[in-house]
Amino acid sequence: MANLMDYVDWRKDLDFKADPFNIVDNLLFSECTYIDFEEVMEDGNTITEVAQAYFQKHSEKEIQKRKTFYHLAPFLLPKMAHSKRFGKIVLSDYVNIVDKNMQMSAITFVCDDFIYIAYRGTDDTLVGWKEDFDFSYKQETPGQREALRYCQRIAQKYPQKIYIGGHSKGGNFAYYVAMHASKAIQERLVQVYSNDGPGFIRRVWQEVDPSILNKMVKISPCNCTIGALLENPVQSIYCLSNQMGLMQHDCLSWQILGKQFVTGQQDAKSLWLENTIRQWVVDVDFVHRQQFVETIFGIFQQAGVYCLEDFSGHQIQILKAINDLPKEESQLVQSLLRKLLGSSKKVLVDQVKRITN
Repeated sequence: MANLMDYVDWRKDLDFKADPFNIVDNLLFSECTYIDFEEVMEDGNTITEVAQAYFQKHSEKEIQKRKTFYHLAPFLLPKMAHSKRFGKIVLSDYVNIVDKNMQMSAITFVCDDFIYIAYRGTDDTLVGWKEDFDFSYKQETPGQREALRYCQRIAQKYPQKIYIGGHSKGGNFAYYVAMHASKAIQERLVQVYSNDGPGFIRRVWQEVDPSILNKMVKISPCNCTIGALLENPVQSIYCLSNQMGLMQHDCLSWQILGKQFVTGQQDAKSLWLENTIRQWVVDVDFVHRQQFVETIFGIFQQAGVYCLEDFSGHQIQILKAINDLPKEESQLVQSLLRKLLGSSKKVLVDQVKRITN
């Protein structure tokens, strides 16, 4: 079945005047945020120019050896460069901020009558993953606030109508920005996309303007995991994937036909996970959620784990860090894990009852 790579080939002779921006274009731009644009672009470069510079700096062999789930994203560039639809799009204001408090990366796609502000999802840094867990007890994070500042700066720079989106955590950032942007920006906003992005704690949604909620679009694979986390009242569009389990989070695996996704239904495992996390959040207060997250990521830091790749060589250090936990912290983690297990059992029983009844 076709994916984003095929989509670029299909659309290559149709510019945005002939065939307006669509939901799959959104996914394409969101996937491009995973490309490392450092040293290969300047503001005002077209995709064609950036593609040439990128593959002068990076070889296909080098890209193939990378171990992230998004390592194939750069191969979209040459396809886009050779298309009438995407080749002349201007890339602007690439940022990639990673410090001890946040991971926020964004880039803007500038077209004739619109801009698309795209936020990168979680990369392989532990600080990036920690921010995902921080969503379980915080109304806002440093990364979300930085994403909003980025949007405000871009909106002042370009007068066109605005689309905002991102994949994974980038989708959460896109929603946050739409919720908190000025009225002037919100009026220019056409739609905001979360491509399998996590939600928010319930109180965040209580303050959302209904006019903004109506502009929100959510797309997830049928066996979604990240997109099933926390609250999100936006009805998801579920698409088929050629991967299994957590690997369905890779949007290059999402199946596409024409300018639409091949749709399906959320599967039982994903629904179980979504309801389990919601039940756990109900059962555990904000203070204990924060203590749990801080303790878990404190273990990783003590073990010298700073990116996902570090896990494979630091198992002994992680076990030692767990054994060295103070008694109170160890008991807290065990207690909250038991509550998570209890939530999963309750949700499973409820799902079985609904099926059998």
